[in-house]
Amino acid sequence: MFVSPDLKSWVLRQLMHTGIFNAKIENKTANVSDQTAADFDFEDESENVQNTSSLRGKVVFINFRAS
Repeated sequence: MFVSPDLKSWVLRQLMHTGIFNAKIENKTANVSDQTAADFDFEDESENVQNTSSLRGKVVFINFRAS
């Protein structure tokens, strides 16, 4: 399989047909207490302090780094 690209593509097609690679996002109801515990303040690139609750319902990428 590592040598033959045709075999690799055939195996991937068969796996795709099984549905193993289908992404699903399930709607889950969350408690209000769970949402408030996850909220935190952060500083954006303009050095303005914001809260994650203002981003609710949006797709957000957060990169945590430490030095």
